[in-house]
Amino acid sequence: MKTTGDIYLAWSDEAWVINGADVRISIVGFDNGSEVVRHLDSAQVLVINSDLTSQDADVSTARVLRENLRIGFNGIEKGGPFELSTSQAQSFLNLPQNVNGRSNSEVIKRWRNGIDIVRRSLDQWIIDFDDRPLEASAEYEAPFEYVRQVV
Repeated sequence: MKTTGDIYLAWSDEAWVINGADVRISIVGFDNGSEVVRHLDSAQVLVINSDLTSQDADVSTARVLRENLRIGFNGIEKGGPFELSTSQAQSFLNLPQNVNGRSNSEVIKRWRNGIDIVRRSLDQWIIDFDDRPLEASAEYEAPFEYVRQVV
């Protein structure tokens, strides 16, 4: 929560291309509380919230409603650094079957989110043992060893 000043100038999602790197950035200008005119994405607005929207209601302070518990889905939430580079994922996928007779492809999965849909694929991979018990997860030898050492 802010104690002084305000956001008076912001671009919420701008392309920034330098030497072939295609990056998305946000630009934010703060003041000491003296600015009276505010601009968001080149449009004059009354207020700029911390989530870089100009809605009248600042949704960045919203709280979970008890009445909505257990009726929604937050999506995938990782419990640690389970992500893999493409080369790491391919090395696990190229290994022979495990002691359980199963392929690592059962636990090495592509990880996609909204950016993969609305922009371009980030080509991310993740180790996902799902709800397997520890003993069953350990039978996927190389991925399990990686998790044991890294996660």
